Amino acid sequence: MRGIGRLLGHCLHSQTPVHKTTGGIVPMVAADLHRHNLQRVTDTALRESGLHLEDVDVVAVTVGPGLALCLQAGLEFVKSLAKTHNKPVMPVHHMAAHALMPRMEQDIPFPYLVLLVSGGHCILAVAHSSDQFSRLGQTRDDSPGEAFDKLARWLGLDTHPDVGQKVGGAAVELLARKGDPTRYPFPPIMARRKCCNFSFSGLKTS
Repeated sequence: MRGIGRLLGHCLHSQTPVHKTTGGIVPMVAADLHRHNLQRVTDTALRESGLHLEDVDVVAVTVGPGLALCLQAGLEFVKSLAKTHNKPVMPVHHMAAHALMPRMEQDIPFPYLVLLVSGGHCILAVAHSSDQFSRLGQTRDDSPGEAFDKLARWLGLDTHPDVGQKVGGAAVELLARKGDPTRYPFPPIMARRKCCNFSFSGLKTS
């Protein structure tokens, strides 16, 4: 991509079919899949852009936070790539990257409020600039993704005939659309606390 944020080439590889067989994301399995696919994904993105690695000025890589084994796989690959082709490496904060992504497609002026909901995090923050953020709140226990993955495993949704290749939260969502939202009462979570934090462990248990 250009430094101004224009996307030139892109490649996405889904590991969902493998995660389906393990009932959700297993870090060691996910890291092995990363190592196996990173070169092909990189080559495809370059080919789509019409550029060669020699045309690239800097190589960016996510360094955290996230699944440590997967981050390590990516970092090892990029360090080797950068050393071979004599390119500088730019470390990228995972959550900061997610918070800035909407600005690639829409003209969103700073400052703006952003809610980051992912497999490992739930963060409410203010983006003041491309490198300055204020965290207002975060999950105090399980992340949404972790809660959904555990719930899906407890319910055995990986073998449910109606979910297809979907796992974790995607499987729960698919089946929930067919259900009765009033059948089971769920307790309000942290409703009386005057803060911007979240909690999902109690909801998961309920």
